[in-house]
Amino acid sequence: VAAIVFDDGSHSQLYPLTKGRAESAIPISRNYRLIDAVVSNCINSNITKIYALTQFNSTSLNSHLSRAYAGARLGKEGFVEVIAAYQSPEDQDWFQICAYQFDGFWEDMRSIGAYYQANMESTRKTKDAYSFYDKDSPVYTLPRNLPPTPIIDALITYSVIGDGCILSERSRIPI
Repeated sequence: VAAIVFDDGSHSQLYPLTKGRAESAIPISRNYRLIDAVVSNCINSNITKIYALTQFNSTSLNSHLSRAYAGARLGKEGFVEVIAAYQSPEDQDWFQICAYQFDGFWEDMRSIGAYYQANMESTRKTKDAYSFYDKDSPVYTLPRNLPPTPIIDALITYSVIGDGCILSERSRIPI
């Protein structure tokens, strides 16, 4: 059994976030990329042969996938392989793919506002929020090699704090 993951960033409403990267490579909830939830869902379902079909601005996505999923999580025969779009002089038709509908949790982040809301929702414990912290279905990604975040005499609520931040009394993070 294999999974085919399709990144269609051609009609992105998330510009300028997609100016230099594929839609599924944009960051979410601090350390993750959008595609991490999809690939992790495959891995947690024991589907470890994963093909990622990419088209637009895919350099960042290709780099992330090749580094984040190389290793033991996939077992001996598992892999995450990028299949880039290809067009030859003999076949001028653009890369065309069909897909099956996914009926699990899905957050449509087709606008900057929806992307912002999804990030904010990840700070709340609601039944509709996607959990990046589920011990039974973890979301995998490439860890960043940054120092831990010191929090010095600060009051913090509804926040997700990335590695390498320094937070102290009266720190301001404008929105």
